[in-house]
Amino acid sequence: MNTHPKTAKGSSRLYEVSAAFWFDLLGYGSMLERVNFDPTKEEAQLAIKRLNDFHDFLAEYSSRYFPIHAINDGAISFRDLSPRARSVTFDFLDRSLNLFQKFNEYDRNKGFPGARMIIAAGFRVRVKENDVNSDQHYVRNIKKKIKLGAYHLQKSKNRPYKTKTYFGVLPQLQANFAFTKAYLVDATGSKGGFGGPNCFIDLSFFNQDLNNWISFEKIIDWQDKGMKSQFGLFKSSDREAANKSSHRCVLDAFEIAEKISNQDGITNVLKKNTLKENAILYR
Repeated sequence: MNTHPKTAKGSSRLYEVSAAFWFDLLGYGSMLERVNFDPTKEEAQLAIKRLNDFHDFLAEYSSRYFPIHAINDGAISFRDLSPRARSVTFDFLDRSLNLFQKFNEYDRNKGFPGARMIIAAGFRVRVKENDVNSDQHYVRNIKKKIKLGAYHLQKSKNRPYKTKTYFGVLPQLQANFAFTKAYLVDATGSKGGFGGPNCFIDLSFFNQDLNNWISFEKIIDWQDKGMKSQFGLFKSSDREAANKSSHRCVLDAFEIAEKISNQDGITNVLKKNTLKENAILYR
């Protein structure tokens, strides 16, 4: 039974507990390096085709609750976890593992080395959404150009859709320390035990009873820049067993917060710090 105090459904906290992954396409850079990054050469074209296939594959797996953002040969996904339901934690992990396994099978069948995934837990701060990147600014920009005569809607009805903003921020990845952790672990690479086309999962997501869903080949201690955690090298999982146990093997947002913070009463800190109480940050 979960004894943690609940927050109102949909309440906006300044500090969230987030899950994030960094998914790194292995060998892409070396393919280009061998041809001096000349895209006209045959092997470079093969690398670009592989990159496009990577992006197409990611697009097929992305959804409202599993957004994926590609940055060249890397990809990020994220989700704020719930203090009310462990199923949210399980859902993110399950989708991530499914993507990892399916893409690596696909990439290896084409003769490539696959990709490495790091899944981490951490705090996220809700940052101010910049007006320049908002839908409202986009609409205002179109109206402004119509008023100035830049668009003649009768002659070119599709022209407004070409209007672009020139600055972009993805708020969920700003001050997202789950993503920071995942990226730093990946950067550690083979020398820290995080090599190859493997999936490494932050053990902060789990309680002590892992046998009914997921197993690991080994556990690796990691620390860098004031953060530390244990990561498991993923071996196998059993979705059916996890569902039957009502996801008791994973933790909710507040339970994870208590594992990743050394601050007493972190749950109450998260509950008290709402956007309303910290409105000065968003003026």
